[in-house]
Amino acid sequence: MAVVSISAARDAQSAKRLLPQCAALIVAVETLSQMAEAMDAEVSWLPFLMDLAPHVFLYGFNSSDSNADILRTLTSDWLLGLDPLPNDATFAVAGGQRESCGQFSGLTFQGVDTASDGSFKEGTLGGDHAVLIRAAGRPFLVRIGLDTSKVFLTAGRELADLGETIPHEAKLLPWFSRLIPLMIFLRSALGDRLWHSDCPQACIIIDDPLLKQRYGFLEYSKLLEAMKQQRFSASIAFIPWNYRRSRRQIADLFTRAPTSLSLCIHGCDHTRGEFGDASFDLLCGKAHRAIERMKSHLRLFGVPFDKVMVFPQGLFSGQALKALEVSGYLAAINTDVCPSNLPKAVALRDLLDVAITPGADFPLFGRQYPRDPAEFAFYLFLGKPAFVVEHHGYFRNGYEALRKFVERLNSLDERLEWKNPATVCSRAALKKVTADGDVHVRFY
Repeated sequence: MAVVSISAARDAQSAKRLLPQCAALIVAVETLSQMAEAMDAEVSWLPFLMDLAPHVFLYGFNSSDSNADILRTLTSDWLLGLDPLPNDATFAVAGGQRESCGQFSGLTFQGVDTASDGSFKEGTLGGDHAVLIRAAGRPFLVRIGLDTSKVFLTAGRELADLGETIPHEAKLLPWFSRLIPLMIFLRSALGDRLWHSDCPQACIIIDDPLLKQRYGFLEYSKLLEAMKQQRFSASIAFIPWNYRRSRRQIADLFTRAPTSLSLCIHGCDHTRGEFGDASFDLLCGKAHRAIERMKSHLRLFGVPFDKVMVFPQGLFSGQALKALEVSGYLAAINTDVCPSNLPKAVALRDLLDVAITPGADFPLFGRQYPRDPAEFAFYLFLGKPAFVVEHHGYFRNGYEALRKFVERLNSLDERLEWKNPATVCSRAALKKVTADGDVHVRFY
């Protein structure tokens, strides 16, 4: 990273000599305005400066006349200025852009925090220009081709603060406009040199059911029938206290279809907040007892289980993760990734990682309800597993909702693999290729 004084630049040529050549250049529009002011120059020199890097990202546009001049100059009067966005703006990502836009390609969705965002006003489209994202029907992220560079312009006025503390049960989608345009740019500019995943994975986790023919609205025979119609796997978050209550006929379904049906661990007694306790010794006792009960269930009914914990009621303390680690668990999966006793322990950068390790060297994976495919596209775009959570009530009206959701999830990435939680957690990884061709892999 180089620090350059823009006041030393007298013209475009001297600015180019001051600024280093690089693979990707990220610039706030205000910086360009200050450079023009320092050089007492017109904005006509901007395209000349853009060939400092083969890929350039510009952000922070506002509705000022000077910003409009920059837009007009760079886009040959295609983009004319900036308008504010309504709070309920619909975002649409261009189809056929899987290489740069990843799993978002072709999706339309709401739920984005647009408080500081705008959209570009369009003039006449011409030249090597493309709209990658539209907001409220107008350009939000665009790519233009200049002589030696591709320039990305976003109508998002600011980038996300990765140190921002996230709320409990935080969703990723509200940060879309402050994160994804930059990430699309970096993916386009750097390709495999960025950390990425070549093996997207998913699993549906159903909390609480006993292994009986019917548990509330859940019927295992119909669940297996749905698996024949759509490719997916399901894991039952099994309450260890129920280890003697399974039915042999249903247990046999699990042993005959181990790649489709599996068990993970859902607490111990499933009492309110049982893993939200602060006592490390007490938590270790519960974690150990849960495994012993699952082993007893294995001896009684022959169904293997994953040493993966799903916390009852989603409550857990920072000490609970340490207790799981010393008790031999592989990982934890939870809807809420914030420890109940450490409300400020998780920052946005943690939420963006494949797994979270708040206060312990032990992986915690997030999961989401099957509501908005765009939320899962965000997970897969980042290389995170797509863990889906539901309860028996989801099947109140049958299995058509599940079938349609799985179909939509599979369409986000044709490479998506459905496995049991232990396999997904074990294989969760990111990799990158260095300039020398070395491959680095980060496991969680």
